[in-house]
Amino acid sequence: MKRRHGTEGIKVHYMITKREKCRKKQKKREKEKEDIQKK
Repeated sequence: MKRRHGTEGIKVHYMITKREKCRKKQKKREKEKEDIQKK
């Protein structure tokens, strides 16, 4: 049974998606800060 390899791939995919979500959140915060400064 080669199950370990499959779980490793899922872990990597999860880490990548987590990073992308963090980046999107940071971009949103930066945009909100800019909007506040413009007002």
